[in-house]
Amino acid sequence: MNSPHQLKELLRATQGHWASILPALGVPAENLTNRHGPCPGCGGKDRYRYDDKDGMGGFVCGGGGEPIHGDGFDLLMHVFGWSQAEAFKAVSDFMGLASSLPARQRPQQPVQAARTASPQRTTGDYARQLWAKVNREGEVVAAHPYAVKKGITWAAGAGRGLATGKVIGTHADCLLIPARDIRTDEVVAVQCISAEGAKQTFGPVRGHAFVCGNTLDRGIPWFVCEGWADAASLVFHAHGGNAVAFACLGHHFDLVAQTVADHYAPRRLVIMEDAPND
Repeated sequence: MNSPHQLKELLRATQGHWASILPALGVPAENLTNRHGPCPGCGGKDRYRYDDKDGMGGFVCGGGGEPIHGDGFDLLMHVFGWSQAEAFKAVSDFMGLASSLPARQRPQQPVQAARTASPQRTTGDYARQLWAKVNREGEVVAAHPYAVKKGITWAAGAGRGLATGKVIGTHADCLLIPARDIRTDEVVAVQCISAEGAKQTFGPVRGHAFVCGNTLDRGIPWFVCEGWADAASLVFHAHGGNAVAFACLGHHFDLVAQTVADHYAPRRLVIMEDAPND
């Protein structure tokens, strides 16, 4: 969008058409039903609802940390990790609102042929992109304001880098916490924590976890907790490195605990839902 006039025109053109726009740009139709359910952005189980308020594509999500809400453009940013400019361009391309055309020549209905013009990036893709570029140096991670606040003086499995999102802002200096598939150890999601402590997760986090400690030793204490700082404190501060912790980065403790029990079969597994450090 090159001017307030163009933005106003795009808002007017999209009103009432988000039910067509969002699925065409890659948001699953099952996430656009005006019912509470799984979030296509943060991966939360039931704290998301698409209500299309006033025909503007509105949604609410409380599953990835701080509750967020917004219109259809914000939903695209949340789901795909796009910047505001990327969301505007994708929708503009889909609607056929080429900026070089006079307003009277621009179609006012979605154009099916424009589907292929938009980027098709998921939050999982963005998470993997963030983790591929992360700085994992212990001194760099430990110097992040959130790590300092939590008293974590080494990397503890985290990284540091720039990330963009509705909650954390644009090019925010973040701690990057990898959520791994418990069975394969693949990074499937990343939680970003800003210097102010705002948290936003990209990728499907449900059922996955940040892993800290020696998973080869089934006899040491094993824990399921909520956040990165909880896990690091349990493993290193409380047990001198002789423990294992799986941080849910959310509130699906039972699912993570069951997966850990099935895959690793530790001698004892403790769920720490009220760990105070995160």
